[in-house]
Amino acid sequence: MPGVIVTTAVRTGPTNTQTAATATMFVAGLTERGPDGTVHLVTSLSDYEDIFGGSIAAGWTYETIRTFFEEGGARAYVSRVVADDAVEASLELDKTGGTPVITLTAAGKGTWSHSGVLKASVSQPTAGTNFKISVYLNDVIVFATKTHTTVAAAVEEINNSAVAALYVTAADEGETGIPAVVAASNFTNGDDGGAIAAADVVSAIGLFTENLGPGAVCAPGYTSSTVREGLISHAAGSRRIAILGFDKDDSVNDAIAAVTDYSDADNAEFAAFFYPWVKIPDGSLTKTVPCEGYVCAKRAVVHNTYGSWNPYAGERSEAKFVTAPAVVLSKAESETLDAGYVNAIKVISGTTRIYGARSASSDTDNFRFIIAREVLNQIVHEAEIALEALLFLPIDGRRSTFSRVAATLTAIMDRIRVGGGLYEAFDGTGKQIDPGYTVQVNDSINPLTQLATGVIKAKIGARVSSIGDRIEVEITKSNLTSTLV
Repeated sequence: MPGVIVTTAVRTGPTNTQTAATATMFVAGLTERGPDGTVHLVTSLSDYEDIFGGSIAAGWTYETIRTFFEEGGARAYVSRVVADDAVEASLELDKTGGTPVITLTAAGKGTWSHSGVLKASVSQPTAGTNFKISVYLNDVIVFATKTHTTVAAAVEEINNSAVAALYVTAADEGETGIPAVVAASNFTNGDDGGAIAAADVVSAIGLFTENLGPGAVCAPGYTSSTVREGLISHAAGSRRIAILGFDKDDSVNDAIAAVTDYSDADNAEFAAFFYPWVKIPDGSLTKTVPCEGYVCAKRAVVHNTYGSWNPYAGERSEAKFVTAPAVVLSKAESETLDAGYVNAIKVISGTTRIYGARSASSDTDNFRFIIAREVLNQIVHEAEIALEALLFLPIDGRRSTFSRVAATLTAIMDRIRVGGGLYEAFDGTGKQIDPGYTVQVNDSINPLTQLATGVIKAKIGARVSSIGDRIEVEITKSNLTSTLV
């Protein structure tokens, strides 16, 4: 039909295309529903809603994901936290006469699937001969099997479907016959279990396996020592960065006191703390939420645009979706936070920004800034991927494999140098003394006795660039009869 057709839509992010592997966010937390015991990649808020549902009063995962995408993030892995004694709901599909032939189990523990949220039905296209199973979420069909003549075939299809896995699994009860026709029926007998314990959160964090790549890991709203230590340990073991916040009502002094417990601990350079919570739009009002989604988003934008050796702070961290920090910090308070290894979120020139790039480590000679660990994490990640192509090559007397290893590592380091991530040394005439890195793959670290075992060793030295987080200007007034300074 001729005419002008205008439609509207809601943007659910992301606002940029991710290119940097290091820009991924990993978030563990409570969700409305969805699978547990596994992790799922989401690339938009609608992706998240399809799998995990919407906002809930008990947790902050939805708000964190929403903020992440609205502020420019592009990739997030989500791990649903559940109580260790929670139970999945189920539905038995009986054959004529009442004997169950298939049991469907909700993909995810708890009572979320009760009250008609999750349903299943059985139809028989040819009565008594074949059948189809349909799965419903909020009365909308989200998965339907093909027409089958055996229970085994239907169970196999359900359990091998990536779509069905978001909602149900199936078990063959070992009976002959096919399920009888049944209208859409409720799942029952799910149990949320007891209160969520810190150990449950740590278990969810542990599902972010190393093969998922580098990035930043967080568990918004969970601030116990067990969870914080779990996040930091996980970050160190997986070469990620732990982004940590505080309780909503914590004061500046509370935040500084809390970080004291971690600044001298092992692996503190893998962690960065941020204060305070932030405000985001909530209809015509605002909602105060943990800051991790905002921080991880600005980290992702900076890594994608400028590289991991750039801090996600200052003008580059200017908020687009976050409306304000929950606490307005004075200059003195932000300086106090910085001295206590806490990064402030402040209003600068009328905009919300991250105003610090500190790691939690008290080893300020090596890890004052979080980018030192960020760059090292990236070098390790890129080296592991690039060197895979050189495994199982012959070690010949001409050292050709040595040369290929050295060239591969040099290419990685030189790209970071060109981007400004490594501090090059120059003499007084401007002649380069060194490029800010060294790569060694030579006989001195590869004796024949070692090569005979199949091991080739390489060494990299890196001088990571620092950050100018303070500019001091001295202004001297001169009177009319004095010489200008």
